[in-house]
Amino acid sequence: MSDLRYNFPRKPLANPEAIVKGNTYRFTVLTDGLIRYEWAEDGQFEDRASTFAINRQLPVPEFKVYDSDDTLEIVTNRFHLTYDKKRFTPSGFLVVVHGKITQWGSQWRYGLPDRANLGGTARTLDEADGRIPWRPGC
Repeated sequence: MSDLRYNFPRKPLANPEAIVKGNTYRFTVLTDGLIRYEWAEDGQFEDRASTFAINRQLPVPEFKVYDSDDTLEIVTNRFHLTYDKKRFTPSGFLVVVHGKITQWGSQWRYGLPDRANLGGTARTLDEADGRIPWRPGC
């Protein structure tokens, strides 16, 4: 049995102009219809490539940011995100998608069941739960 390893070129760090962040949150506007959101109590965010995105070094889409003391808004031509700058909750993190996308409407709230969400793995194969220390060669 051979030790077949795939090595894909990776550019996991997004263009800094596409990032909107605070002490405990970070949003990366990947395209005008795709945003990556992260919340970390300690302000340490994950910058390694993932199965979903081995390349986040994409052209910076057009977007506007409205930032006040207690509210952050990110607006593209495809969505309007509103966030209360606290730990993510359904009442504090809302995305309105422009246009009627589904029969249930075009709003998405963090943490609420989504009929159109395909979901993901219920757990990892190595049973990891939370942040994993980085090891060279992984």
